[in-house]
Amino acid sequence: MLLFLSVTSLVFAAQYYSYTAKSIQTGLVILPLGDVNQDRIVDTYDLYRVARAYWSKPGDANWDPDCDLNGDKFVDTIDLTLVADHYGESV
Repeated sequence: MLLFLSVTSLVFAAQYYSYTAKSIQTGLVILPLGDVNQDRIVDTYDLYRVARAYWSKPGDANWDPDCDLNGDKFVDTIDLTLVADHYGESV
């Protein structure tokens, strides 16, 4: 049996298994890692959005926090690779 003690634990577990957990008003939604636009599939639209934000950080004109998939406050090759690695995945 799997027991989550907090939302933080759920987010960590979801990321460990290549999924991200997003909290929205209607509840918790599990999305594939790399699904930047949150349409439940990692596709060309996600690659495009990360490419537009590529090499940006907070304060830059092209900064998009949704594209910072690893949370290091910088959109770089790691983030682009995460989208590419999970391309085609859906829930």
